[in-house]
Amino acid sequence: MPVLKNVRDITDKPVLVHVVTHKGKGYAPAEASPDKYHGVARFDVVTGEQAKGKAGPPSFTKVFGQELIKRAERDPRIVGITAAMPSGTGMDLFAQAFPSGCSTSASPSSTR
Repeated sequence: MPVLKNVRDITDKPVLVHVVTHKGKGYAPAEASPDKYHGVARFDVVTGEQAKGKAGPPSFTKVFGQELIKRAERDPRIVGITAAMPSGTGMDLFAQAFPSGCSTSASPSSTR
């Protein structure tokens, strides 16, 4: 709270607050794969196995990832940065297409 109070009134320049979280604290399957348990469907609590959802329209995450790839194919200056949750943001698709153009907080920065 003190950090948020300190930055709340800064209006003359951009402010970045970096928050480090620990997903799945106390639940082993979520601690092992936090990106898979960020927003979950039904799952077996004992095994952690998630039920497959019904097929529907593509998710926002997938559409975002695909669109970012299309734009990066046209503009090599585009790089992707994600806060250690590539599959929850669509950046996993971008990282597969441009391995040296994607950085997460879990790996060093890179450019392509």
